[in-house]
Amino acid sequence: MTNIGPIMNRLAKRRVLIGVAVVAVIAIVGFARRRGTDGFDYSTVARCKVERGDLTVTVLQAGELSAKKSKQITNETDTTTKILDVVPDGAKVKKGDLLVELDVGEIQDRALSAESQLAQSEASLLSAEKELEIAEFKYKSDLETANLKVNVAKLDLEKYTEAEYPNQILKAEMGIQLAEEELRRAETKLENTQKLVAREFASQQDLETAQLEVRRLKNDVKSKSEDLRILQEYTNPKDLKQRQNDLANARADVENLMRTYESESQRRRSAIESKKTELGISRNRVERLHEQVTKGKIYSEYDGQVFYPDFGRRSDRVIEKGGQVYNRQQILEFPDLSEWVVKAGVPETIIERIRLGQKALVSIDAMPDVVLDALVDNIGVAPDRQRWYDPSGKTYTVTLNVTVPPNLDLRPGMSVMVDIIVDELKDVLYVPIQAVSARDDKRFVYQVRGKKLETLEVETGKFDENHIEILAGLQEGQELLLYAPVDKETRTTVRDRPLEKSRENGVRNGNQGGESTQKDSSNSTEPQREAAPTPQVSGGGAPDAEPAGGEASTENRARPPRPANWDSLSDEEKAKLRAQRRPRTERQENP
Repeated sequence: MTNIGPIMNRLAKRRVLIGVAVVAVIAIVGFARRRGTDGFDYSTVARCKVERGDLTVTVLQAGELSAKKSKQITNETDTTTKILDVVPDGAKVKKGDLLVELDVGEIQDRALSAESQLAQSEASLLSAEKELEIAEFKYKSDLETANLKVNVAKLDLEKYTEAEYPNQILKAEMGIQLAEEELRRAETKLENTQKLVAREFASQQDLETAQLEVRRLKNDVKSKSEDLRILQEYTNPKDLKQRQNDLANARADVENLMRTYESESQRRRSAIESKKTELGISRNRVERLHEQVTKGKIYSEYDGQVFYPDFGRRSDRVIEKGGQVYNRQQILEFPDLSEWVVKAGVPETIIERIRLGQKALVSIDAMPDVVLDALVDNIGVAPDRQRWYDPSGKTYTVTLNVTVPPNLDLRPGMSVMVDIIVDELKDVLYVPIQAVSARDDKRFVYQVRGKKLETLEVETGKFDENHIEILAGLQEGQELLLYAPVDKETRTTVRDRPLEKSRENGVRNGNQGGESTQKDSSNSTEPQREAAPTPQVSGGGAPDAEPAGGEASTENRARPPRPANWDSLSDEEKAKLRAQRRPRTERQENP
């Protein structure tokens, strides 16, 4: 079922006449009750009939007309300057017309100085690039020389390990073999000489000579063997390490050369990048200054009308020839009058009914005979700033595109009324919205039956500020009370308090069903006001009216509320409860 409670609350706030009528009905009924009558003549009370037909459901809001696109003409130079020429306030201009001309002489002087700095930056960059080119050429030459030394040291090492050292080993081993062969011959000769001496065919001197030769050759074998050991254990490791060290040094020279070049090259390239950055800054500065020189003359980008800004009475700023304008100061307001929009604030209670693309009709206060078509184009996602006099009335800005016929003289800021069509219902039953009241998530209307009111529960559908659709419970032509009576159970407030909602749900301060509504009411520091009296009704709807009297006393306000099962009580039980609910003074007079 559609929740119309917030709408009815807002209507109760906005429609004073409805409230006056309700008060009048209550006062009349109360007067009749005080006279002791059970009925009341409702012939003078406003009524309405259930009607059938097409119903256009709309949301009506006030709004303001504005150009869809509007450009602020500002001083886009970076300095305070003078206005040399400006179009008059309110002038209509064509595309390409000169709007404002500013004095940019100082900017032109700065542009010349920036161009000189730009030339120096270009020369400095060129010199740095040349130095880098020379350093790269020298590095390539030095690198080739260093790599050649590496190759020579590598070849020398390979020659020693693969040729020289094996050859030295071979020579030493052959020398040892020859010495050993000569020693064997000498020893054979010594043996023969000893045999000859024993047979006295040789002299003692020959024997001694043979022995001396053997000893000499043994020493020679020993010496050559020692030379081989020295070659293997000392000479070869030393020569090998020397050649390996020469190769390592040559390679280290190459690596040092490369690292040195890399560091130097990085430094030079960083210097070049820095000079390029300086050059870019200089170029941007020159371009920006030239652009600001061109911004000294501002031309119209489209046909339209220009307006001078309102700086307020206390401001010393004025738009005129010879006047000064600061950097980014607004000079003109230049709306594009070819496209228009309407901006309206829609209350949060009904904003969910607004959808993009909905049709609307716009009437202009200054042009009563003009009605324009519009479409919802944008719905604000956040509420607008609250008004100081109504901080609880949050609204969301809804923007609508407006179709404007040619030659219609519209101006920004015109006040308008917007009817946003949220639905178009065909052949439905409907009644005025003030004839429907809400209670416990149900909807009721009141039908006069003789001297009593009959409460009829109805099922409602879509609604606007004037009418509400009836889905079930009524028939066409039925006559109803136009203004629903207000009692404690059916009255509405401008804003439902969370405390009241928690009492209705049986929940307060985290206790669910643990404490009754009566206990909450007694603990409240705010006195409970008794509702205005209502006429007696039938049909199992609202309870009987209470005695009317003017302002409820403190004792009246402290009376216990009716129980939730009032309708199921017997007449005797209801009578006892009514007696308990009457003021003490009245109970004493009428026990």
